Amino acid sequence: MADRAACPACNSTHSLVFVESPEDIEYFVQRKISAVVRRCQDCRSLFQDPWPTNDETSTFYGPHYNNYAVSKVPLLSTLHNIALKKEATRFASIYGAHAHVLDYGCGHADFLNALQETGSPSVAGYDFSPHRPAMLNEGIPYFGTEAELVQSGLKFDVIRLNHVIEHLTDYPHAMNMLRSLLNPGGIIMGQTPNAGHYTTDIFKGRWGNFHYPYHTLLFSRDGLSALAARTDLHVLSITQTLMPTAWAMGTENVIKARLGWQNLGRTPIYTALIAATVPLAIYDRLAPWQDTNIFDFQLQLAA
Repeated sequence: MADRAACPACNSTHSLVFVESPEDIEYFVQRKISAVVRRCQDCRSLFQDPWPTNDETSTFYGPHYNNYAVSKVPLLSTLHNIALKKEATRFASIYGAHAHVLDYGCGHADFLNALQETGSPSVAGYDFSPHRPAMLNEGIPYFGTEAELVQSGLKFDVIRLNHVIEHLTDYPHAMNMLRSLLNPGGIIMGQTPNAGHYTTDIFKGRWGNFHYPYHTLLFSRDGLSALAARTDLHVLSITQTLMPTAWAMGTENVIKARLGWQNLGRTPIYTALIAATVPLAIYDRLAPWQDTNIFDFQLQLAA
């Protein structure tokens, strides 16, 4: 079925229904209105239709949402903390220990804590809750509304959108606001699922990165490039990354749906599935004719 719903990434009106009755089998949240997920026929991005509002999406996220730091899944918290420390060390080595950093969509603030512990003094966090995350280290500025963030007058060298850009609802507003917070030469960087990956057609609504209804827009490479161009940003890079989690989550979603499991978030078999699907992620990363199901990106103010 085709209609004139415009793709939020490239603004094309050529799309087809990709999943007719999407559902959340991770945290069991439902949209209040019936929706489908569409595939843009031009850039291959995936998006919800009808498009949700910010007020609606803000009701989706409960205290259990993606809180891996205190997960009861065997080894998951340990693996999560190890990965965070490595990511923070790599981040500081790339952007400099003294870069002014905003973690936009900081969630439980575990990355900010890890980055501060590497010796980076100028870090700040934003999420849409007005309440400071319980795990946030003292001394790290935290903003619970965009108005507070903008009115602070702070400017940043790096704005991190790690698995955040796919959750937004007003892309022109959000990207223009983020642009206004950048110092000259500043960078918006992050990581996001790749809607152009072949596993979308294998798993459909059970795809590990599908994550309905939280993911409003899942970008392909072309879709992210189109959004950057539409918001006066220059694509510095879109690169592959080695992560087996999407394969593991997709497999877990299929198992949960088939067996009717009602676990909130990840199940006890999740870490075993990560180990089992590492070869698939390595294949995607190394095969020259393949792409990875998650990619890293860097955007900069267009000259």
